[in-house]
Amino acid sequence: MRITSLAFIGLSVIGCATSTDDDLVDDGADGKADSGRTVVPVTIGDCSGEAKDGYQLANGRLSGNRLLVDVQYGGGCAEHTFKVCWDGIFLESFPVQTGLTLHHDGNGDLCEALPVTPLSIDLTTLGSAYKSMYQTTTGEALISLDDVRVNYKIKPLTSTQLRNAFTIAAQGASYMSESDSEPTWLSATHTGSITESMIRSKFGAKLELESDSAMEITRGDAVKKTLTGWAEYAANDEDYIRDSAQGFGRIKALLEGNLTDLTFARIGPSDGEGGLAVDAGAYNLVVLGKTADGRVVGFFVISVET
Repeated sequence: MRITSLAFIGLSVIGCATSTDDDLVDDGADGKADSGRTVVPVTIGDCSGEAKDGYQLANGRLSGNRLLVDVQYGGGCAEHTFKVCWDGIFLESFPVQTGLTLHHDGNGDLCEALPVTPLSIDLTTLGSAYKSMYQTTTGEALISLDDVRVNYKIKPLTSTQLRNAFTIAAQGASYMSESDSEPTWLSATHTGSITESMIRSKFGAKLELESDSAMEITRGDAVKKTLTGWAEYAANDEDYIRDSAQGFGRIKALLEGNLTDLTFARIGPSDGEGGLAVDAGAYNLVVLGKTADGRVVGFFVISVET
């Protein structure tokens, strides 16, 4: 999947939004920060084709894993949408630096009011990519979006934070099968290995597994390869395919940056000899890993094969 950079954006008459030490809040208060704001994930991907309608930013600041900005634009008669993109590149300084880009689509709104939309930009996918790239659980990155610059403190995510981040990262992701399955979160307290029996005992009811279903398990790099495949798309693909791939790209960064023992399970009808049947049927595709606090978490999608 190709990646684009995000740069923080300029201000209105208030002036340049440069953060001070007082702005560098890292209290984990994501829920409070999101109140009354539109939550936007950071998309890892090529956003060069996205709309670039004008806007101005004000009041850029951090709260937990969120970058809070107020976006002002001309309009008032149509729905306006926003997308934040990142090219996956860290500049090797101290701390490392990177940039975001905000894409605004006014949907042809010609009205002349000046509404303001408060955004809460979720940075956990970017933080997870940092962890995976530098093989660490903590760090910091200087992030810019036009004239806004903030120092993002990267910390390990709790299970609750990871679930909240997954919900945001998965926006738009949908496994392209006849059932049009969106990723569904899985979580269970488990300190041992991720095995077939563990998956059946902890998640069997959620997955609605039949007693005679079969399971194939792969681990490590094979799981990363699978996730990479789900996150790829071509420049001429339809919007829903692109959006889904970008969603799986965010999920991939989130899981790889926060989990160990990545495991992929394909579960479906048995061929009667202990393997998966090759004829038509519905299969659960499950990705799991272990958090630092001993939980097994991940997600599943449904694949209808013919």
